[in-house]
Amino acid sequence: MKKILKWGLIAFIGLIIICAIAGGENDNPNESSEPASATATATQEETIVTETANYIVDDGMYKVGTDIQPGEYLIVADGMAYYELDKDSSGNLESVISNDNFTINRYIQIKEGEYLKLKNCKLYAVDKAPELAVKEMYKVGYDLQAGEYKVVAEGMGYYEVAKNARGGVMNIVANENFEGETYITVQDGQYLKLQNAKLK
Repeated sequence: MKKILKWGLIAFIGLIIICAIAGGENDNPNESSEPASATATATQEETIVTETANYIVDDGMYKVGTDIQPGEYLIVADGMAYYELDKDSSGNLESVISNDNFTINRYIQIKEGEYLKLKNCKLYAVDKAPELAVKEMYKVGYDLQAGEYKVVAEGMGYYEVAKNARGGVMNIVANENFEGETYITVQDGQYLKLQNAKLK
């Protein structure tokens, strides 16, 4: 009986020592008790919020002058995106002012009483937009200096020079489908759109 009590007492003391060692491993109050993955996720979310905090609206249909203000904006795609600018909310084809599918960006100028529809993209004020390493549409005098440029097609390419960012055929100054290389000249205030092509 005495042997059993003796060994029981030794085991109990040993358990106390193990607990004390285990509890003292994180004595530094500055170290986080959260798992590393939780900390990484929080940091990643903060980065995403910082990058997207300046956008005005994303997917939806908005009335200009009520939901968003008239003016010029940059639309940035989240993958394959679509925008549509309408003169009313009838849903008729006749009400469409301009529309486009795109994968990187578009400039758009909108007026009071019009309707802007966005799908898979975000709308930014031009001066609050994120920095884009590559663009599909350039504002001459802002993204790009006026002058002559060589454009290189990636397969069958397309370029379009427009007098404003309203979209639509009536605003096109010059456009062409081409293969290989071509040259274009752009002026301040114009907009250059490229598809399957890049500036060299």
